[in-house]
Amino acid sequence: MGTNTGIDYELFVQRVYSALLQIKDIPHHRNIKIQHNVKMNDAGGIERQFDLYWEREEFGTVKRAVIECKDYQNGVSIDRVDALIGKMVDFQNITPVLATSVKYQSGAIEKARRHGIELIVIRDEDMVKDWQDSDGTPLIRSIIGRIICINSLRIIRFSATIDKSLGISARKFEFRNDLLYVGDNSTGWRVNILQLQKEIEATVKEYNVQPSTYEKPLVDGYEEYEGKRIPIKGFSVQYIYPPPYIMTQKIEPEVLAVFEYVLQGQKEILMKLCGKTIVKEL
Repeated sequence: MGTNTGIDYELFVQRVYSALLQIKDIPHHRNIKIQHNVKMNDAGGIERQFDLYWEREEFGTVKRAVIECKDYQNGVSIDRVDALIGKMVDFQNITPVLATSVKYQSGAIEKARRHGIELIVIRDEDMVKDWQDSDGTPLIRSIIGRIICINSLRIIRFSATIDKSLGISARKFEFRNDLLYVGDNSTGWRVNILQLQKEIEATVKEYNVQPSTYEKPLVDGYEEYEGKRIPIKGFSVQYIYPPPYIMTQKIEPEVLAVFEYVLQGQKEILMKLCGKTIVKEL
């Protein structure tokens, strides 16, 4: 089993912390840079190494911070806080921050509070703890939606039955469904093709993607297009009636990291939702 050097966690903190700062886009913060494995000389000229170095411009003044990352299995002890206090003696103009993936022991928290050391927990998501209210009420993490697209019956071919004894030839032409009418003078029935689709749809009980036929005889029928009528004995149409299309979509965040600000008692979650990276207070 390989040894945990802590570098993976350091790079993880650098990556997600940079993303968090970019999203927040604090107006008076400019030129924010977070560098990894930075070395600086103390007052005695001794080179000191820091996991992350954070520099930002605030109201025209450069502010600096260092983040020491502790990827431990157990809580961070007061000894680690003491070590950082000693390390920072010669760097009074730099804000010290401790980051861990677990927790801090109570003594470490009190010592850090007295010496101005910021404590944060940056970790992966806890599917239970991070998605419940303070009283244990579960919070909504994902939404599953069903979109049902209702299709209408559609006529794809119309054929009129013409009395050959009248010496009239059937017309073959392209037409607009809202301008071609059929009717029967004996009953006063008259509809255009769009209306006819609705009438047929009301009588059809099954969906069918293959063409089906509907026929209607007429007593004193006619076909009318752009004001011109010809007598017809009836008509037949071919139609399709596709079934509804059902689409299921799950909206669920991709959690990048959870931030806990220990001394402030605050928590934020960094996530991607619908293609956008956002931060949400919990």
